[in-house]
Amino acid sequence: MTTIKMKVRDKSLEKFKRLLKEFEQGEVEILEETNDFDSVKTEIHEELVRYDSGVASAYTIEEADAFLEETIKRHEN
Repeated sequence: MTTIKMKVRDKSLEKFKRLLKEFEQGEVEILEETNDFDSVKTEIHEELVRYDSGVASAYTIEEADAFLEETIKRHEN
């Protein structure tokens, strides 16, 4: 089955969904997509501001792994 992505105006969405339901079961599947692009964009922007201001830091995978290993060792006892 092929997946396509479409933009449908809010006012036409219900009509479009009714049209798709005319197909036999299994021919077309409606995949609901949450529209949280704006919330993710805001979250990413806030993290970028924190990083640029020095409040947040970036770590390599190796640095993060070493930090987690040390943390686990401290709490094992």
